[in-house]
This record gives sequence, structure tokens and C-alpha cells, in this order.
Amino acid sequence: MKLFKFRHLLTLPALLNIAGIAVAVAAFYVLMAVADYDLQFNHGIKDHDRIYNLTWYHTDKTRNNIIPRPMGEGFGQAFPSVESYGCLWPWVDFSLYLNRNGEYRNVDIRTGAISKGFLNTFSFNIVAGDTTQFVSLNQIMISRQNAEKYGIELGEHIKYDLNTDDELEVVAIYDMPSNCELQPFGGFRCIGNRYLSNTGWSVTSYYYKMSASLDEETLNKTTLSFIRETYEVPEVGSEEYNKLSKEDQEQCTDSSIIATTGIKFIPLDEMHVMPEMKGFHEPGNPKMSYTLIILALVIILIAYINYINFFFARVPQRVKNLNTMRVFGSSRKNLVLMLMSESLVFTIVSMVLAFVLVISVAPMFIGNTIDMNVMVYSNHKMLILSILLPILISIAVSVYPALHITDITPALALKGSITQHHDFALRYLLIGFQITASTALIIVSMFIHKNIEYISSSDLGFNTHNLLAVETSERIAEKHDEVRSLLLQNPNITDITWTHSELIARVRHNVDRPIFEKLNTFIQFDMIFVSDNFFDFMDLDITSGRGFLPSDHLQDHGVYIFNQHTQNQFGLKLGDHLPGLEIMTDTCQIVGFCKDIKFKPLHYEISPVAFYIPGRLTPDYATLKQLYIRITDNADVKTTKRFINDALTQIDPNFPYIHHPIRSFQEETMNSNYNKETELARMISLFAFIAILISVMGIFGIVYFETERRRKEIGIRRVNGATIWEILSLFNVKFLKISAISSIAAIPLAYFFVQKYFSGFAYHYPVNVWVFVWAVLLTVVVTLLVVTAASFRAASENPVRTLKNDE
Repeated sequence: MKLFKFRHLLTLPALLNIAGIAVAVAAFYVLMAVADYDLQFNHGIKDHDRIYNLTWYHTDKTRNNIIPRPMGEGFGQAFPSVESYGCLWPWVDFSLYLNRNGEYRNVDIRTGAISKGFLNTFSFNIVAGDTTQFVSLNQIMISRQNAEKYGIELGEHIKYDLNTDDELEVVAIYDMPSNCELQPFGGFRCIGNRYLSNTGWSVTSYYYKMSASLDEETLNKTTLSFIRETYEVPEVGSEEYNKLSKEDQEQCTDSSIIATTGIKFIPLDEMHVMPEMKGFHEPGNPKMSYTLIILALVIILIAYINYINFFFARVPQRVKNLNTMRVFGSSRKNLVLMLMSESLVFTIVSMVLAFVLVISVAPMFIGNTIDMNVMVYSNHKMLILSILLPILISIAVSVYPALHITDITPALALKGSITQHHDFALRYLLIGFQITASTALIIVSMFIHKNIEYISSSDLGFNTHNLLAVETSERIAEKHDEVRSLLLQNPNITDITWTHSELIARVRHNVDRPIFEKLNTFIQFDMIFVSDNFFDFMDLDITSGRGFLPSDHLQDHGVYIFNQHTQNQFGLKLGDHLPGLEIMTDTCQIVGFCKDIKFKPLHYEISPVAFYIPGRLTPDYATLKQLYIRITDNADVKTTKRFINDALTQIDPNFPYIHHPIRSFQEETMNSNYNKETELARMISLFAFIAILISVMGIFGIVYFETERRRKEIGIRRVNGATIWEILSLFNVKFLKISAISSIAAIPLAYFFVQKYFSGFAYHYPVNVWVFVWAVLLTVVVTLLVVTAASFRAASENPVRTLKNDE
């Protein structure tokens, strides 16, 4: 007699188990691949463990890796342990233009600018071309992926601005792991000698490949030398030092300089998991990665708990056959092995279905969360783990049931004396675990979605109502008055204003400036370049002083308006002077202070920021290209966007090729700052739903088995006058108690993970008790519906027919 028959796979509980394990294995692979992608970030770079990034303190004691080039070069030359070093200027171009059939077309390739030494530090794999002469500002390297995608060839000339005749020559094609610090870039221009002697302009991030550990004494010595020389800080005991006040003298000591600047080399491997790092780096979220790993393991456990319960539910049906085989000579060992083999068959069938799901369905759900090359079979480590772990679990979870069922004596089994309540406590405990995990996932998922809603509707401190945004071109930015005249012809447009870049951004222009009225007092702050009507347009209150005036544009270097946070932290006053953008001796006056706004994503607290109106001599990089447009309440948004696009095209015929869409302010903010957050939230919610679905399938299967075993009892109860409702209550009350207890137990577990998630936000949705209440009610209602659905057929069946068939 064969123990396992193919028809065993075709029963409803068996199909539910196969489907549950298949979905669980697919979810496990996807979640582990996403987590592995983040935890292995930068590990694909050769010698990644020997590469360091130079950082220094922000005034709020967070770190910043955007530094002046002279500092980066000085530190690179000061240490014998530095094998190679180079700089990255990350904010260069976000699109390029290719000449195709005599017409330029925009391609979405973001480029940075690098020094030649950067190539050796990051061990670029040059697959075509030559970088030995990579020293000219008009040279560019393109990644192989983009070269193949857009048909870019060596020697081809590319434009970065259609309004100039300047072109870039493609001198090399390179390969670089996508899962690394350089992933935002599809190409690199040569920075040459730009800013090489400018100590007041922080625009680059420096990386060093070290052959040995750093000498802290040499680091401090180099730091002191640079700071004293660059910022003319007098030596202790010198004539200049003796003229200072006691407070200023304290700031000139070696220990004070070291503590204030906080120069430190951060390992490349650590940068990704330092959300407090400001400047340029690709931030990771290890808490989210570990959460995904836990979620993956929970889903696998839930699926195999279903299998254990499924196995025990079949004990009364199968024990007689098994022990008949023992009577005819089969050993217990062989029977145990046969039962374990059956478990493997279920798992193997499920894994085949699982990887069909990964290939066909996963890409649609994952979206842009990670590089899809990591997902479909290319992550061999996760693929092997996703095969071996279910096999090992299937063997492990089948051992005890197999030993248990073969431990029943043949005499007892053949008499049919096996109680229906045997091992119910274990089964209900396992179901309780499933419900606890599912409820916790529901709570976490609800809070994540509530937080996304909170982000999208949060008060940022200025008027975002009926606001459209678009990045324009250099040509359009040169004709602000003409743009205003054209756009205000549309009655649906009430006003416009300009900024240098998107108003809400994680990284923006950051500077370190001395206050001339306060000797040796430096403040580090973000700068937002705006037009003179910005404050009126955004309904942003001036708390003291004045707002910007059109005449401010006529000054050589513009003026500042700081937020209250900066004013309070540094004791700034109206009329104080700070240097301009490039020349440290140029001065710009503080003319006002405004209320604090949230100009960064809600992960960050309010920090020092200055609104700056460019003057006559302001460099070209401060050009105001970001256009904001206020429309009326009853405006047809689609028609208005089309009008804006036509008007901008009238000024710059190349504008349609730039591919910068006109978006609502909310779309701009969410897409630019919370895209990964939204994708991960969507993914966690998806797999939370999968875990709940598997749990529901398990409960359905258990109740189905229980009603099948108790059909005779149900029939007798019906004959004796029990109603359908009473029969349904017989099953529902039991699972209602399990569901209620498990859901309550899930609350502290969910609270822990919600707090971990919210710890990454300075501002977030409040931990509302009603979310917990609704999640518990939802779990209880779903459980009752599933139990009712699974038991309704048996409860409503004609009792005469039931008893007749059971004879």
C-alpha cells in the first residue's frame, strides 16, 4: 500500500497548504532579496572596506561630507596611508541631450563631476575608451547600461544645455555595481581644476582608499593646520591671540578647534546606514531591512504552521491506514521517512509554483523599490536560501507529527479509538501565533499608510494650496518678466514665483560662513535661492525686519533672510553681515527673519536655513529655474498645465524636449522625497496582506477538517433541534476567544515595531489608540467570517442525509 497518493494533493486543505507555502516562499525570496540589497550596499565595490569619506561637524552635531576642495586635497596629501583619493561633485546635470537624426532629444541620465583620482579610488571597470587623459571639463564617461540603452558611442558629442554650443565628448564606457553609492549617476563629467583653490565654496565630497588605519594624531595636526591657515585663526600666545576677548581666545585653542570641526573619516560601508549624515550619500534604513527579514521569516512560519495543523487534522483519517501497514510488517522508521517524504513533496510542488510567482508577478508589485535585476534569479545567495530553508523547515515540522502518528499502537488505531480532541491545544496555540502575527502586521501596515497620508497633508509652514511646480531651462530662467506676463494672461493663474531648485529637498546648497560682527563665530546652514516675491507668494510670515524687495536684485551679492531657528541658535541680529556665495570678503546683510518652515522631508527636524536673493554678481549656478504657479480653486488643472507648457515652449522651443513635467506641489514633494518610502510602505502592506491571507487559509482548512470529522455529531445535534446558528456558534465561539486573546497579545508587539518605524521621522503620524482598536476588530471579524464560511456547509446540510451517509 502506498502512503502518498497524487489525489492527496487535490483535496481542498492540501491545495490551500500548497498555495500558502508557494506564496510564502515567493514572499520570502522577494523580501530577503530587498533586505539583502540594502544590507550589502557598497559591497560590490572593490576594496570597499578600505574606502573612507571625509566628514566634519554640522553646527547641530550631525555630519556633513560636502567640503571645500582645498581641504579634501590637503588631507589626501597629508597621510602616507592614502593610496588614492578623489572628489565627487554630485550636483551637475540631471539630464543630457543626444543628437539623433539632426534633432536633440533629452535622455534621463544624471551626471556628477569627478576628479581623475576618483576613478582609481572606486576601481572603475573601463570597458571601452581611455581615461588616461580624463582631465578636460568637456569630457564625460557613460555607464554601459546607459550606453546600450540610448545607443551612445565613444567619441560621440553630447549636450548638457541646449542653450549653449558647449558639448561633452564621450571618452569612456564603464561598469559599476548598481547597488552602491554611485547608483544615482549614469555618467561622470571631469571636474578638472574647478574650485581647486576656493576655500569658501563647499561643493565636493572626498573619498580616500587607505592602506592602513588612520593616525588620530596626524589627523588632528592636519585639521589644525588647515583651519588656522584657511580661516586665519591665531596661534595661542600670538599677538593677535592676546588681543582677543577671553571667550574668543577659548575658541582658538587646539582642543576647541578639534571639537568644533569634528573632522572624521567615515568608512564607506557605514555611510549607507547613517541617516544623520548630511551632504551627499545614498541613505539606507537598516531598521527597515531587518523588519523585512523578520516579516519574511514570519510568513514562512505562518505557512508551515498551516501544514502542521493540516497534518494533525488528518491524524484520525490516516492513523488506521498507517497502522495497518505496521501490522503487515512496515517498520516505524520507514513510516516516519514516508511521512517526511510527503512533506517534501508538498514543499517541492509549492516551490515550483513560488518561483513562477516571482518571475511573473513580483515585478508588478515591487515597482521601483530596488533594481529588478536583483529580483529574478540573479541573487543566487537568496535563491539558494529560499530553496534550502523551506526544505529544512518542511523536514523539521514533519518530524514530530510523523513520530506522533506512528507512536499510536496498532490495536488502538484499528479499534478507531483515537480521540478527536488529541493535540487540539497545540493546534490552537499555533493558530493563536498566526493570528497574533497577522494582527501585528495589520497594525503596522495601518500606521505606515496613516503616516504616508500624514506626510502628504502635513502643514509645512507655508501655503501649498493650488500650487503647481516645474523645472524650466536656462533660457526660460533668463526671462522671468516675460514668463510672468505670458502666464498671468490665463485667468486660472493668480501668481508665480521662482526658486533655484525644489523647495522641499533632503540635500541642498549648504555653506559654512563666519559672522563678521561675531569674531570666530561660524554658522553652517542651508541656502534657498528665491525671487523677491517669494514670501508674499508662499504666505510666509516675516517675524522681524523686512521681506525681499525688487531692488535687492540690484545689489552686488544679494541679501539674507534667516529662519527663527537660526536666529535663536546663534543670536543673529538684523544688520549682521555674512560672506556671499564665493568670495569670503564679500558681505551680504541680514535684512529679516521669518517663521520656521519644514524645507526638508519630515525625517529631519527644523534646522538653520537662509533664504537668499541673488544679486548682480551672483554666480550662474544660483540661477532661479524652478517655477511655482498658483492657480484658482475652480481651475481646470489639465487645461492649465497645457497652457503653461505652451507658454514656456513659446519662450524656449527646446522646453518640450527637457521632459520636466508640470506637477502639483504634492506630487513634486512625494516623488522627490518619499518615493522609496512609499514603495517600501506599499511592499510591506502587500506582504502583510499575504501573511494574513495565508493565516486565513490555514484557519479555513482547520475548520473544514473539523466539520468533516464532526459531521455525525452535527447531524445528531440538528436532529435534536439545534439551529444552523447554534451549530455555527459552536465553532465561532472557540475561534472568537482565540482571535480576541491573540489580537490583544499582538498590540505590544506591533507597538514596538511602529515605534521603530517612526524613529526615522522627526515628524510623524501620532500613535493613535484607535488604529489598534480597528485592527483588533478587523481581525476578529475576518476570523468569524472565515470560520462561518468553512463550517456553513456542514451546519446547513440535511441532518438525515448526513447520518445516512455516515452509516
